[in-house]
Amino acid sequence: IANLAMGGYGLDQALLRFLREGRNLRPDDVWLGILPGSALRVTTHFPPLLSHWNQVLAFKPRFELDGAGKLVFHRTPAGSQAQTLALLADQAALFRAIGASDHWIARSPLAYWPRGSSWTHRFAATRLALTWHESLDREPAPYLASRDAPVYRLLRALILELDQEARAIGADLAIAFLPSRGDLAQVDDRGRGYWHLLSEDLTAIGFRCVDLAPALLAAGALDDERYWMPRSHYSPLANALVATTIESAW
Repeated sequence: IANLAMGGYGLDQALLRFLREGRNLRPDDVWLGILPGSALRVTTHFPPLLSHWNQVLAFKPRFELDGAGKLVFHRTPAGSQAQTLALLADQAALFRAIGASDHWIARSPLAYWPRGSSWTHRFAATRLALTWHESLDREPAPYLASRDAPVYRLLRALILELDQEARAIGADLAIAFLPSRGDLAQVDDRGRGYWHLLSEDLTAIGFRCVDLAPALLAAGALDDERYWMPRSHYSPLANALVATTIESAW
């Protein structure tokens, strides 16, 4: 068993790491862990643009979908520490590098234009309005509420691409949905998480899918501190539950 997971990665980076390292391992099975609460990591080149308190000061590549629904790859704009520091020190250079391909800059461009380059920067009220607008819509649930939503379509395309690459080396792809504590709190009265459309879609295609939400809720994990590490990560007790749940499913 090889664990190629990396803290802070999105599904886009998981795909790239499999292409770089996973294929060479010639696995029989590939398990993809999907953290619903981290779904929006695929939307940005720079994690602090998504989560402003994020301390990962490094740029990442990302994918977008073109008009035909095909994946388009955007390389990281900074492959070295020097390039990273240069972009962070020059707002105009940052905007030129990722203004068109980063979701959060593209949706609120005036908030990221160099200081003084727009009349909206001149007044406190308009600066506050730009800051407020830029800070909206960080919860993942609305982005997964429709099969036509761009983020939903992008996640689905990345998973299908990973499946294609796994099949090319004779491996089978399986999927585990690993909800956070906050995700569990959003499970509805029918026992469905906000990621249920994606889970149902992938199951209908033929993927082996395990959603850990029912097992965690049945164990009382939502209100039991023993199941959680800092920042809503699973504790050893929760990981043991994940293992036994997957084992019982197959």
